[in-house]
Amino acid sequence: MNLLKTNWEDFGLFLLDKAITILLISILFLFSIKLALVSLNAYLKIIVSKNGRILREF
Repeated sequence: MNLLKTNWEDFGLFLLDKAITILLISILFLFSIKLALVSLNAYLKIIVSKNGRILREF
């Protein structure tokens, strides 16, 4: 019954591959959130300072 035998080396490589993939996706996701917040902050400063003065500095 070789069907029930687990190849732990392949299983470990599979888990390592999945962990690296999840890590890279989360880094890209956090980087895109940071870029969105920076651009939103710049947009809010433009909107607030349209009357000639900055009402609130973020």
